[in-house]
Amino acid sequence: MGAGGLGICISDFDGKEGLDAFPGVLRGGNIRLVSGGEGPIASFGSVPPGETQSNWGSDFKKAALAWYDRATSIGTEAEHLAYRQNFLDLDPTYTDKYGDPLARLTLDWTDHERAQGAMLTKVHAEIAKAMNGRAAEPNSRQLQRYTVTQYQSTHVNGGVIMGGTPDRSVVNPWSQHWQVPNLWVVGASAFPQNGSGNPTLTILALTLRAADGLIDRYLKHPGGLA
Repeated sequence: MGAGGLGICISDFDGKEGLDAFPGVLRGGNIRLVSGGEGPIASFGSVPPGETQSNWGSDFKKAALAWYDRATSIGTEAEHLAYRQNFLDLDPTYTDKYGDPLARLTLDWTDHERAQGAMLTKVHAEIAKAMNGRAAEPNSRQLQRYTVTQYQSTHVNGGVIMGGTPDRSVVNPWSQHWQVPNLWVVGASAFPQNGSGNPTLTILALTLRAADGLIDRYLKHPGGLA
């Protein structure tokens, strides 16, 4: 049935290495095989294709019980590159209860993300075959158009990008605002693009660096650190 942390990660296709056989794919992703031991309602119904005639009824229930502790999932968190047409701005219409404009997200997938998905789906199928497993059909809805109605990730980042020059970024490498030296922005908003791995440790590292810059450098000599 699994446990919360039971699974393996395969990073062979995370960077450019391993992608020579897939022209046009610049970055891959971190492949994960997980048997998380989810609750009965959340994970009930993982049945191989062709096992039953329908996804309801007594035969389906019997098959779902039989396969409950014999199923795993293969998925990928892929790196999402930065594009000029994907951005955050202030919504011209909608506001919060204080009258301040809400943040608006403009984002859609490109042919590169679709190529990523096709490549990784093929690798998933090869892994399942090597495991002598019976693979279910992949999710055909993925990567057609971006939609908030389907869970894809809660690791949203960007918006206050870090960089080496003020004309191409909002904060400097110390997380200090280029134009307002006493303003420090700490968090995943500094990421120029979305990496394939979870962002927590990178956020922690940036926070420690910002704290070092603020306490040991800025407070002693106020002003821009870069």
